[in-house]
Amino acid sequence: GNARAMFSLAQMYEQGLGVEQSDKKALQWYRASADSEYWMAAGVLRQAYSEGKLGLKKDKKLADEWYSKYIKDQIKHPINQ
Repeated sequence: GNARAMFSLAQMYEQGLGVEQSDKKALQWYRASADSEYWMAAGVLRQAYSEGKLGLKKDKKLADEWYSKYIKDQIKHPINQ
């Protein structure tokens, strides 16, 4: 699928824009986007685990793992904003 479109859909669910707000669905779409190497999604997941957002508990280990993916994917795809 299109990683950028998945990221946009995740934002819509997170903010309740045109859809019923759902942290669970936002998280699913952020993960799908990050799994497709969209580094901005990995950054959102890092922040979510770091700060306990999107219904997640704070988890430094997972935050660090998503941060590593964020850096790796950003280097691999620097212009996919």
